[in-house]
Amino acid sequence: MRKPQKKVSGIGFGTALVLFIVLLFAIPVAMVADLVHKALTAEMDGLNAGFFAEMEGSSTVKREFILQKMQEPLIRITKVASDPAFLTGGRKYFEEKARPLLDEIKNAQAVALVASDGTVIDFVGSGSLDTFRSLARASKAGPAESSVLQSMDGFGVRISGGEQAPFFCVKMDLMALNVAVTSEWKTKIEADRENCMAFVRWGSASAAWQVKVIGGGPPGLASMVASLDFNGGGSLKLPAYDPRNLAGLTRKSFVASGGMVLGLLIEHSAGEMLQMMVKDARSINQEHELFRKIIIIKIFLAMIGMLILSYIFAMLVGTPIRRLGEACEGIEAGAFPSSLPLSPFREINLLGRSLLRMASTVESQIDSANRELMEQNKRLRALFQNIPDAIYLVDKRLRVVMANPVGKRRLELEHIPAEGLVFEGPRASLLQKLIESPQGIIEELRLEATRAVYKVTGSLLVDLYGECFGYLLLERDITLEKEVDRMKTEFVSNVSHELRTPLTSIQAYTEMLLDGEADSDGQRREYLEIISQETERLTRLVNDVLDLSRMESGRQLVRFASIDPVRIARHSCQVMERWAQKKNHQLSFDTEFPEAKITADKDLFEQVLLNLLSNAIKYTPANGRISLTCKRADGEFRFEVRDTGIGMNESEKARLFTKFFRADNEVARTAGGTGLGLVLVLEIARLHKGRVSVESSPGNGSCFSFCLPIAGI
Repeated sequence: MRKPQKKVSGIGFGTALVLFIVLLFAIPVAMVADLVHKALTAEMDGLNAGFFAEMEGSSTVKREFILQKMQEPLIRITKVASDPAFLTGGRKYFEEKARPLLDEIKNAQAVALVASDGTVIDFVGSGSLDTFRSLARASKAGPAESSVLQSMDGFGVRISGGEQAPFFCVKMDLMALNVAVTSEWKTKIEADRENCMAFVRWGSASAAWQVKVIGGGPPGLASMVASLDFNGGGSLKLPAYDPRNLAGLTRKSFVASGGMVLGLLIEHSAGEMLQMMVKDARSINQEHELFRKIIIIKIFLAMIGMLILSYIFAMLVGTPIRRLGEACEGIEAGAFPSSLPLSPFREINLLGRSLLRMASTVESQIDSANRELMEQNKRLRALFQNIPDAIYLVDKRLRVVMANPVGKRRLELEHIPAEGLVFEGPRASLLQKLIESPQGIIEELRLEATRAVYKVTGSLLVDLYGECFGYLLLERDITLEKEVDRMKTEFVSNVSHELRTPLTSIQAYTEMLLDGEADSDGQRREYLEIISQETERLTRLVNDVLDLSRMESGRQLVRFASIDPVRIARHSCQVMERWAQKKNHQLSFDTEFPEAKITADKDLFEQVLLNLLSNAIKYTPANGRISLTCKRADGEFRFEVRDTGIGMNESEKARLFTKFFRADNEVARTAGGTGLGLVLVLEIARLHKGRVSVESSPGNGSCFSFCLPIAGI
C-alpha cells in the first residue's frame, strides 16, 4: 500500500515564472532606474550649476571690489612699517607717523607698536590691544616668515629690521569699513533685482550672528534674508557656523522655509564676518519635481504591462509542467504512464519523453551505485579495522565518536558511547593543542601507568567549503622504537667509556716511559706489561663489539659443520688451565657421552665455552672450584660451567645479558672485562637455535648452561 504523500509546499510554477521574468527584467530595469537616477541627478546638478554660476558672476565683481578696498589699509600700514626708523626714532617719531594714520585710514581707532612678546611699546588712540598682543606672541612661536597680523580688530605688520622687530599695528572697525566700502556699491546692488547682498557678523556681546542686508533682490527676499538665524535654529534650518572655524563652512547651499527655497553663496570676508549672496531658488525645484513625476509614471505603467504579459506566459507554460510533475510522482510510485499530455511547446514535449526514458535507467543505475558504495564501504571498513595504529574521530563538541579496535583497546572500551567519549589526561591536552593549531600537530604521548610512548598525529577535518567539522587523531605505538634508541645511546656511551679506560692507562704509562720515570729495567718492564695488558683488553673489547655488531646485523658468517663437542670442550679446559692456576683454582672436566657429533660452527662454539670458563675464573675467589660438564637431556646437549664464586642476586641476573653490564662489587671491579662476553654467548646460542640459562644466588656460586638441539641446526 502506497504511503500518503505529504502536501508539497512552495509557490506554484506560474507564480515562480512570473517572479523569474520579473527578475529577468530586474537587471535592465535596474539599469534604467540607474540611468533615470543619473539623469535626474545630472539635470539637478546642471540646474544648480547654472543657478550658482549666475550668483558667482554677480558676487565675484562685488567681492573683488570689496577686497581691493579692504586691502587698502593693509597696504598703507605695510608702507609705513617699512621705515626702520621706528626702531631708533623713539616716541616722538612714532607719534609723528602714527597720528596722521588715524585721520587717513577710515575707521582707525588706535595705532601701536607691539613687541614680539606681546608688550605694547608705544600707543596712540583708544581701545584694547589684547588681540594684537596674543597674535604677536603666537608669531614669535611660529615660523620666521610670520610678519603680518590680521584679526577682526585690524592689521599689524612687522617693522623692517629682523625677526625680533616689533609689529606696527592699527586697530580699526573692519565691520564698519566693510559696510562703508559696500555702501559705495549700494546703487549697483540695488539695481540687481534677482540677487540680494547681505553681510553677517558675529556679535560677541550677544553671542549670535547679526545679519545686515545691503540691498538688491525683491523686497520680500530682502526682508527674509534679514530674518535669517545663523545660530542653528529658525524656520530656515540654517547650519550653525562656528565663528572660530569659518574655513570649513559650506560655500554653496540651499535652505527652505515653507514655499520659499533660497540659494546661498557664502564667502568668508574678514575675521568673524561673512559675505552672502541670496537668490530665490523655487523655480529649480519645481522644474526638477515635474520631470521626476513624469519619469516615475512612465516606469510604473511599463511595470504593470510587463507583469500582465508575464502572467499570461506563465499560465501557458505552467500548466503542462504541472502535469509533468504529476507524471513524475506516478513514476516514483511505480506507475509508469504510457503517454504524457502534450503541450503547445515542443521543448516541454521533449522533456516528457526524456523523463520516460530516464525512468527506465534510473533503477539500474541506483542498484549499480549501491553495490559500488557497499563494496567501497566494505574495503574502507576492513582498512579501518585492521590498521595497527589507534584512530580516533572527534566531533566539534570534542567528543570521540568513532575509534578502530586498537583505539578501543587502548581506551579499555568495547564500544564508544552513543553520546561520545570525552578525552581525559594527556590526550585531552593534545586535543587542545590541535584546536589551537590549524596546521595539525605531531606530538609524543607518554602514559605513566603503562610506560607506553605514542606518536600522535592530529589533523583537522574540513568539508568542501573549508569548514571544520571534526578532528582526526592517529596514535602510533613507538615504545619499542624509543627503547631501541635508548639502548643505542647507552651502547655508544658504554663503548666510549670502556674504550677510554684502557686508552687512558696506555697513554699514562707511555708518557711515564717517555718522561724517564722508570728508574730500573724491572719497573720499565712492569709498565710495558701494563701497556700490553691494556692493549689486549682494548683489542678484546673492539673484537667483541665487532662480533656482536655482525651477529646483530645478520652479517656474521656461520660455518656449520659436524663437530665433536666433547673434544672441543676438553681443549677449552686445557686452554683455560693456565689462567685457573694463577688463582689456584681447581678446574675439572666431565662428560656423560664420550663420543658425539653436533652441527655447529666450531669457532663460535669454542668461543662460548671459553667465555663461560673465563667468567667463572674471574668471578671466583682464589682456591675455588670450576667444572665443565657435558650432558644429554630432553633432546638437547647441555654444557654446564659451574663455579664456587660470589654468585648473583635476582636484580643482577635480570641484567646479566645486557651489554656492558658489570656487577657492582669489589671482585667484579678487580676482574675487569668488557661486559660483552655473555651477550656474545646469547647471540651465538640464537644463531645455533639454542639457549642459555643461569642458576645463581649470592655467595653460592653460579651455573651457566649452554644448550644445543641434538637434531642439529
